[in-house]
Amino acid sequence: MKKDYILRRFSDALLNHQLGLKYQPIVCTSTGQVVVLEALLDWPELAGFGMTVEELFEELEESPVLSKLYDRYAFELSLRDFTLLIEHSGYNGMISVNFCASTLEGYNIEPFVMQTLDIYPTVNWGRVMIEITERRKWHDNERVLFNLKGLQKLGLSIALDDFMTGFANFNSLLCSQVNYVKIGQPFSQQEKCKAHQAVTKGVLELCTKVSKQAIVEGIETQAELNYFKQYGYNLFQGYFFSKPLLLEEVACYLSNAKSLLLEAGRPST
Repeated sequence: MKKDYILRRFSDALLNHQLGLKYQPIVCTSTGQVVVLEALLDWPELAGFGMTVEELFEELEESPVLSKLYDRYAFELSLRDFTLLIEHSGYNGMISVNFCASTLEGYNIEPFVMQTLDIYPTVNWGRVMIEITERRKWHDNERVLFNLKGLQKLGLSIALDDFMTGFANFNSLLCSQVNYVKIGQPFSQQEKCKAHQAVTKGVLELCTKVSKQAIVEGIETQAELNYFKQYGYNLFQGYFFSKPLLLEEVACYLSNAKSLLLEAGRPST
């Protein structure tokens, strides 16, 4: 009953345009640049229900109509905000939006994506990234791949989120439509034993061989950053760099980011 109530509240908030977005940077420590801003749900009411955002989206995966409505809403809102950042802050990185598996399985998304992008003519389609997560096993692989090929044909980038968690495994890594692989927080924060070190090194080598760029999520400390940097990683996301930011906070972050990121990326002495 509680879950049904939360989904009804979420649906009401969605239909009344009461859901917002925050943006968490993905950074390159080699260049000191914010390369991607990932759009994340901002719904303060959710915390009062004792449910996390991850738990909410697990429920949305079982509600194809609601997940489709939210994905469309978040995609359009993020492009609107992206346009403002380009025009007023000179942002030259990418924007990233998550799509639920049920959205990718449920219908042909290419026409909607094209129509939405056409509303924002200043947006370069090559600077738009769609993140996909296998929280559960895909029910219709053919439909998902059809949609990924359609997005790729439009020039969009595809990121596989939470790699090595859920059902996001090495089979997903081999998908030719995937451009970026995001190594999930559960792995990045595990104890750094010899086996972990071997996998850390091996994953980057494999990503390089299959022409994917690796992004490490969940970086919260300098020690975690240094650990992955020693193996050659240079794309990171996590609270060490920034919490998710409101749109008005992003401009301030971007103006101060380069010196801070370059400092963070220097080897510790």
